[in-house]
Amino acid sequence: MKKNLLGAGVIVLSVALVVIPARGADDSLDLAGVAVIPHVGTPGVRFRRPPLAPLDARVQLFLRNEAVEPFQIAEVRFNGRRASECVKGGTWSWHDSPEGWTGTERAIPAGALVVWSLNSVGHQIGRSLTLDVRQAQGRPGREFEVAIEKTRLWLSAITFLGPDASPYLDQVIFYVRNDTDQTHRIEDCRLFLPRNRDT
Repeated sequence: MKKNLLGAGVIVLSVALVVIPARGADDSLDLAGVAVIPHVGTPGVRFRRPPLAPLDARVQLFLRNEAVEPFQIAEVRFNGRRASECVKGGTWSWHDSPEGWTGTERAIPAGALVVWSLNSVGHQIGRSLTLDVRQAQGRPGREFEVAIEKTRLWLSAITFLGPDASPYLDQVIFYVRNDTDQTHRIEDCRLFLPRNRDT
């Protein structure tokens, strides 16, 4: 049995970020990585009309809560604006961040790794993004300065393998793409698994 997950981003191999700690910042929230996947046009696809804005990139922000208690989110701002305002203003076409969560508590569980995604529009690659994560109940939040640069070292795919007669997978293969001019050596690998192994 084989299952292939293209573009999976559970493990981040390339991190391009600068962290600016705000006054009284809660260091338990860590920006563990950033993935920037530029959109590429192909001559084999034709559009009925030209796009309203140039193709840009999908950006993924990997955040990890290193505390022993959940990180309760009050509000998240990107360059001083809410995610919905970025979409309405034309900077993004869509987002998957806490503002769009419905029916769930806006919190990052203790020890958990979450991924927030946004689809940028226009010429956003090469610019910086200020991520301001504000915590509930007046607790200190965290501010990050993120460089939106094309990812040059990443996991292009992940394949899970297992016995044909069993629904449980027991092997994993990582496909790593290296567009840098250097040789990189992987020294560690950490998987974030659900506490309930039946899910």
